[in-house]
Amino acid sequence: MAEEEISHPAQFWDGKPPTTITLRLVLEKSLTQAQLLEYDSLDEQEALERIRSLKSLHLQWLGLSEISGLEAFDAAEVRGEAVKPW
Repeated sequence: MAEEEISHPAQFWDGKPPTTITLRLVLEKSLTQAQLLEYDSLDEQEALERIRSLKSLHLQWLGLSEISGLEAFDAAEVRGEAVKPW
């Protein structure tokens, strides 16, 4: 039996509501637990510097409805799945 060909991104949709990107979500998915604890102890300026220094954001397989609001991550390369068609 042949596999069904996926011809539209909606075929990936699992029926769950889309995930919204938040700063915390990005950090939880992109930092190790130790790095996240260190980040939590930083003051506002140090935290912003840490965010700007991140090179890779891991947003794949999160069911995102939209990828936006990542302007603070100046040096980052965003990796994520196709955006759900809403």
